[in-house]
Amino acid sequence: MKYSKYLLPLSLVFVSLVSAGCASTVGRFYSGPERPSGKIAVIKNNPMIRDIVDRGVVISSVDGAKVSLSTYAVEVLPGPHTLGVQCSFRVDPTMLGGPFEPTTTNVRQSQLRQYPASFDVRVEAGHVYQPQVFLRPDQTCKVWLVDVTGR
Repeated sequence: MKYSKYLLPLSLVFVSLVSAGCASTVGRFYSGPERPSGKIAVIKNNPMIRDIVDRGVVISSVDGAKVSLSTYAVEVLPGPHTLGVQCSFRVDPTMLGGPFEPTTTNVRQSQLRQYPASFDVRVEAGHVYQPQVFLRPDQTCKVWLVDVTGR
């Protein structure tokens, strides 16, 4: 059993990953009793969007109240809210303003950059939203919500 020395470490990694997946929660950001889904709005995190530039956005606060890292969605009452978010972008050196030299620039040598942002939204009861993000040339992020109800 030449692979037995790897069994315990791999088992621990597997259990950790499964436990982390089970620890995800929905954060309720309103007072009073729990309300039916038709009376609240849900905003889901969007940690990884894969296209030309890998990017993601995770909710860090709702109306100034901190959101736990294990939270994958927040429930809020309909109406206006201020969301704090953490935007992540995996960018190559040329996107960071560096020069492009065809013989020396390694575009595979990308970096993960994170930027905090906040934005105001208005949500409707019974709807599910997900934030989208775009990295501006001045290296700030533009964030907006997309209604993903029924998807």
